[in-house]
Amino acid sequence: MAAAKPIPSLIYHPERIGFLELVLLLFSRSNANLSFVDPEYEWLFKDESGDNTFLVILALILRKILAFISQPLKIFGGAIEYGLNLLSINGGKTVLPVPESGDYRSIISLVDGREELYKDSLYSPLPSLEGNDAIFSERRLVDLCMKASKVAYENKNYIQRVVINVWNMHLVGAFDFWNAFQKEKNTQAFMFCDKAKDIEAIVVAFRGTEAFSAKDWDTDLDLSYIQLGSLGRAHVGFLKGLGLTDENDYVKGLPIDDERIDKALNPFAYYTIREKLRTLLKENPKAKFVVTGHSLGGALAVLMTTILLLHKEDEIMERCLGVFTFGQPRVGDEDLSEFMDKKLNEPTKRYYRVVYRYDLVPRVPFSELISNFQHSGECLYYRNWYNGKIMDKMPNANYFSLKYLVSHYFNAWLDFFWSFVLWHFEGEDYKEGIASTVFRAFGFLIPGIASHSPRDYVNYARLAKRKKWQLLDYFTPASSIEGTKLSEEVKSMVDYVF
Repeated sequence: MAAAKPIPSLIYHPERIGFLELVLLLFSRSNANLSFVDPEYEWLFKDESGDNTFLVILALILRKILAFISQPLKIFGGAIEYGLNLLSINGGKTVLPVPESGDYRSIISLVDGREELYKDSLYSPLPSLEGNDAIFSERRLVDLCMKASKVAYENKNYIQRVVINVWNMHLVGAFDFWNAFQKEKNTQAFMFCDKAKDIEAIVVAFRGTEAFSAKDWDTDLDLSYIQLGSLGRAHVGFLKGLGLTDENDYVKGLPIDDERIDKALNPFAYYTIREKLRTLLKENPKAKFVVTGHSLGGALAVLMTTILLLHKEDEIMERCLGVFTFGQPRVGDEDLSEFMDKKLNEPTKRYYRVVYRYDLVPRVPFSELISNFQHSGECLYYRNWYNGKIMDKMPNANYFSLKYLVSHYFNAWLDFFWSFVLWHFEGEDYKEGIASTVFRAFGFLIPGIASHSPRDYVNYARLAKRKKWQLLDYFTPASSIEGTKLSEEVKSMVDYVF
């Protein structure tokens, strides 16, 4: 066959097949209706899915369900958020919450309302970054990145209030970006600096998967990919969120320059952020930047830098201090993973990917065996009591393994009960409210959903423990022989019992 011919993409179209037909395909795949892929690539689908066709069909079924409940889920979520905001602002007074106001919170901030940055700098789960000590030093870096990732879920007025009034920093802008396929401005991000002039630090934070957005969850479950030339395959859904316009040809879909007439009305994330970075970096020769995000936001963050590398934006990437993601899904295949590791982690490590427990989202697309989706970056895996270790691969990489079934539910119960006592040991800042408790209770049904909470990632940023695994010396410059040696020792601990 044409297997040796470069394949531009493999796109799944759940809208082309009925729900019942998909359900039947789970049980019988003889004479299967493969209308959900383009006819010329049916052979490729068969080669790619192999024994994992079940997971492909399951993902398509879930996407059909999400499409069906999209509007009801949005209405239900809006009602829940409004009701919780109503309860949170009323202290015996009748005050109606105002959506889009600086105090109106999404479900993310209702679960975890902490806004202040962490001050302690005794040690850090990430390396000290020289040259920007005022903002990028010790543990404050990872706390800042996670807080920015969490605040990215909020409305523009909320973001402005926190950046300016709480963090005492300068807001460059909060943006709604266009998705050419969904015909909506549903990619959100914001940029801020340590100060308005003589900038030394720039942060780009992408919004993650919204709890009540069926389209966001659909994007996470999409197994479609596009070939980015020699770089490897990349997740099509995430690239669409950044500005991809042609899902079959990356050269046309991601041109070096955006020459659309209407780009001011419907801006794309990649091109807008790139231009703002160019301007800020040119005007501030000492400035460096980091890109961050939680969940879907983490995928957008790493693919943002991927496209910069694809377009050979060397001057921008030389000023990239790091990419820090939390609960990030897989974004590409093994070739892309190797490319990103080489570009972002050699000789100095700049890409760190944090995973908490059995968080479901880092384990989608469901199987790394399908289309060879794999993670890249340095994985910091954290379990109960926020103990962590460095890993090449997180445990239970594909989530559905029966080997981890008991551990899934045990950890969900452990997190639930631990949430009631953590503040006794660590202080009032770790006391959880009703919304957080209810969200954790979802872990009794789907453990991976509860583990995805930004609350646990904020706790990780503040409470991360490493001494148990002797990691203190690991976080040293790549040129350190001892640090590199210890890195290999830590990575070899694959038989740790979780």
